[in-house]
Amino acid sequence: MSFYQRYRRCDDPCTPAGKLFSAGMIFVATSNTPPQALYKDGLQRQRFEPAILLLQQHLNILHMDGDTDHRLRQLTFRNNYFIHPADSALGDMFDVLSPACDQKTTCPVSIMNRTIPVIKRNRTCIWFEFDQLCDGPRSQLDYIELASRFEHVFLSNVPVLGGQTQEWIKTRGVEDGNIGAGYETTSTGARKMQYARMDDPARRFISLVDELYDQRVNLFLSAAQPLEHLYSQGSLEFEFNRTRSRLTEMQSVEYQNQAPVREIRS
Repeated sequence: MSFYQRYRRCDDPCTPAGKLFSAGMIFVATSNTPPQALYKDGLQRQRFEPAILLLQQHLNILHMDGDTDHRLRQLTFRNNYFIHPADSALGDMFDVLSPACDQKTTCPVSIMNRTIPVIKRNRTCIWFEFDQLCDGPRSQLDYIELASRFEHVFLSNVPVLGGQTQEWIKTRGVEDGNIGAGYETTSTGARKMQYARMDDPARRFISLVDELYDQRVNLFLSAAQPLEHLYSQGSLEFEFNRTRSRLTEMQSVEYQNQAPVREIRS
């Protein structure tokens, strides 16, 4: 008997989720995708499909699509996105935003008990090279801690992300998150993946922007290309569209003047 067969399907009315719906639980949620597309192409997705059936049986699905991206509403532009080389512009911005008489240091910062090299930092501002923050062993937890500790994050030399996808390969292992489709699964749980060389750094960059945006932390960066050309051809185009939208809003007085929101997460 398989692991899946030993447990009740989550659409079974005797399961906790089934009992909650039977008891009249009110459930409200938003999503970027309809229920049938949740966890699309995910590892062993068949185990998740009963949950999709449960949502379709008990919820009224409302499509809220519109032509307006409200992050792109009329905003007062204040540049935070520079085409590199732009260390001079970022350095000037760093000095303007640094607290008076606050001592600067180039010592690495400890995030999640791991040291990360910095260009410089002080009590409220921190400045990284892109490779140190997004092209290494980093996770969402690193970015959550970073956003909770600093008000202004500077990032130099963001490269063009994505790129031409590589040939299909087979992999097995622990699922590393369902950002992006770009892969198929076999009945044995192996994954046939198609990805671009810069998709892994892009995935981390997406996560970094999400955490900074959610906690209203300012991001100032220099990049190889304008924002509309920063990502192309890879398997994360759908996800990066939201990142473009958020980065656009972050280039505004309205966003940059907000106080940081310090989230408490377990």
